[in-house]
Amino acid sequence: MPSPARILVVEDEARTAEVVEGYLEAQGHTVVRAASGEDALAAAATRRAELAGRLQGMEFEPCERTIDAHVKNLWRKLGDDARAPRLILTVYGRGYVFAEDLG
Repeated sequence: MPSPARILVVEDEARTAEVVEGYLEAQGHTVVRAASGEDALAAAATRRAELAGRLQGMEFEPCERTIDAHVKNLWRKLGDDARAPRLILTVYGRGYVFAEDLG
């Protein structure tokens, strides 16, 4: 079993977030919750900057392409085609969304 991790759960439905958080905490993980993509990005950016600062001994501005890299990894792990994705879509001016959220 992998070692416990700090996991960011992004969900605007409070009950769904509570259930996911419960399962993750039962596995020993630390959970940070965000109710919107904007809140999640702020939390992730703060955490990346904090970790990078510890490693480099100075403040660090996270790379703007970090989220793109993570979504690319998600596409690969989900078996989605990055050139014609079915599950996670890129929406101009909005960012990334689940396909089911557009329907």
